Amino acid sequence: MSNQGGSPFPEQFDLTLLTTVKGIQEPFKIDIPVKKIEDYMTLQPNVSREYENIRFTVEKIKLTPITTNITTQMVLTDNSKFTLSPLAMSVGVDMFDDQGNKLNLINGNGWNATDGSVQTMDLRYHPFEAVPKTITLKPYVRLYEENQMGVYQLDENNEPKIQYIPELEVTLPIN
Repeated sequence: MSNQGGSPFPEQFDLTLLTTVKGIQEPFKIDIPVKKIEDYMTLQPNVSREYENIRFTVEKIKLTPITTNITTQMVLTDNSKFTLSPLAMSVGVDMFDDQGNKLNLINGNGWNATDGSVQTMDLRYHPFEAVPKTITLKPYVRLYEENQMGVYQLDENNEPKIQYIPELEVTLPIN
């Protein structure tokens, strides 16, 4: 939660997991030692692109051996609200290396700041196999079925169809 203003974890700590299983009286206890890894690279490009009423900004990218994290921000420049629009649930970002290989999204979260016209996203992807020369971020929207609000169009793999927004695409060099 450090990208959301929360406190970062300490450098080293023990994580304790307690879980119960039906039919067994004592809970299972698992102690996991956690140690911070310093093998990562952080970029803070603060690069923006604009298209129609959307300003897309890449705030931070963190490359680690475990994940590739990005923090982005979208601003609706016409003062409309993400909370009143299906846009908030339909926007995503694909990440590619310099060879065109797409990273798989692990998970992410987004939240609206201020009055609802700003959406910040913190997304976690699988790591790159090797540090690429460039990273390309391609924002997209998921496509809805016509006359069926909230129902995505699906491709041959039953995945939501997407449409990239080339005007918002950002390619960043990695030094």
